[in-house]
Amino acid sequence: MMAGAVALAAAPRLWAVADTVEVQPGRFGFDAQLGLLVVAMTGQEANAQWPGEKVALDADGLFIFDGPVQDLATGTRYAAAGPDGEEVAVYFTGLPLIQMFTDSEVVDEPKVPGRFDMWSHDQVISQYQVGMEYRGGSSQALPKKSFLIEFRQDSDHQVTRDVSLLGMRSDDDWNLDAMSIEPLRLRSVIAQELWMDIHQPYYAFLEPNAQSGVHRVFAELFFNGSYRGLYAVGERVDRKQLQLKKFNGSQRGALFKGIAWGGSTFTSIPPPFGEGDQEWGGFRVEYPDEEPDWAALSDLVSFVVTSDDDAFMDGIGQRFYMANAVDYFLFLNLLQAEDNTGKNIFIARYKEGEPWFYVPWDLDGILGLGWNGALSEPSPWFLSNGLYDRWIEDLSWNGFRHAHCERWWELRQDRFTVGSIMQRFTARHAQLAQSGVYEREEMAWPDYVYDPGQLAYMEQWLGEKLALLDAGMEQTCAVLGMQEQAGRQRALVFPNPAAGSTIVRFNGGTADMRIHVADLLGQQVMDVPFTGPETRLDLSHLARGTYLVTVLHGGLRVASTALVVN
Repeated sequence: MMAGAVALAAAPRLWAVADTVEVQPGRFGFDAQLGLLVVAMTGQEANAQWPGEKVALDADGLFIFDGPVQDLATGTRYAAAGPDGEEVAVYFTGLPLIQMFTDSEVVDEPKVPGRFDMWSHDQVISQYQVGMEYRGGSSQALPKKSFLIEFRQDSDHQVTRDVSLLGMRSDDDWNLDAMSIEPLRLRSVIAQELWMDIHQPYYAFLEPNAQSGVHRVFAELFFNGSYRGLYAVGERVDRKQLQLKKFNGSQRGALFKGIAWGGSTFTSIPPPFGEGDQEWGGFRVEYPDEEPDWAALSDLVSFVVTSDDDAFMDGIGQRFYMANAVDYFLFLNLLQAEDNTGKNIFIARYKEGEPWFYVPWDLDGILGLGWNGALSEPSPWFLSNGLYDRWIEDLSWNGFRHAHCERWWELRQDRFTVGSIMQRFTARHAQLAQSGVYEREEMAWPDYVYDPGQLAYMEQWLGEKLALLDAGMEQTCAVLGMQEQAGRQRALVFPNPAAGSTIVRFNGGTADMRIHVADLLGQQVMDVPFTGPETRLDLSHLARGTYLVTVLHGGLRVASTALVVN
């Protein structure tokens, strides 16, 4: 472990006074203007250290509770009188606590020097030197701003240092995401977790440390003694995270970020690039910035936009990794990430001569929110770009349309269900609500209103969106049914939509085969054996809606399709 970052077991002991909770410097933050004291300690920890009644808290000054407290609780607001008799709200939190300080005005660029302290249950960082700046595009106009910080070796700020934060990778650059437009401060974090669950780099067997996205951990932030609220501390999408090949004279990986609509959407040919340009055609170079490989990226854009149909179908699979394109297309449309079809996305290449692939980024305006935080109705239209508009026309048995149809019904079995996705949200929401952080967000940001009803809104939104996507996928994939090769296993449900009953036909052998029917929450509503090549299902007990019909053999999926019950 780095010097200055010590395990909690090695940190100075908390000492006990009969009726006063005494807290070490660095383990609390105090905002005098808000009258807010946040202690990085759970109520359970405090009660174990100070059993019995507690009348005060010593945190570089005495805070006297309005009345004796027998058992402190995490996330509960305790009224106290501060050292000068002022009213103070005291909270105990289980979340990591970060404090940053600077004597300079923080701007977009360049980074200004400052200091970074952090206390979590298993890591303490004290007085690390950092450079800090605001990050983001339109979000910089919001009161609550995101930070980019860079750890430095010494007070001269000439040499960077790698630091591992909160169990994540070791690096010098870190994002502190404010999540300003998101009512529950959850969407972007959960979305990244979902992406990394469904997709792994194709070259992971060569690079075991390669990640398809970024990890993020929630923490609370004080900045120059002012409480800034909940942030997501996260890794950056960069060469190290993706384990792209380093430049060695000829062979190298490449990474570009889509920052504007243009060539990044594969719909037009941008003007020629110039040598050493840092931006071109809606892209910004991320790696290697000293020698951007615009020629390779320009070749990809030109090929997608201008190649004839035969050349495109023959060559796109060598230029862009299809499994990645499929997963991102489905992920994009599940989230309805309208701002992420060309901009707010990364495109990367593992090494020279290898196919390009997508890496998601900036996923705040999703799952019922637009890019500006406004509510957004589920749309029946598929989000796309020039690449997808062309590739979806590949109807070959191993082509893009077939692959994305198969992948959709596979993901609808477990990870792309309302129940599975909402389980992620409810678990994280419970953690944050229990810490009391939403109350503190309201204190820090008067325009913020905590709305737990967002969970119900997302659940309903997801149900409607998945039903629309299922119906759309049925239409998109129907043409493949007419072109299936003889003997290819496929389930056909007719009539569909249906009322009262429907028939499931399977073109393979049906011995030891079963029919599993699940609702949009992923809950099983029917499980029956095949009675022959065609089996009639009684639907009279099912509510109206969309269901997923899956043919199983030995518990393994062999075919899936959607069923609409009227």
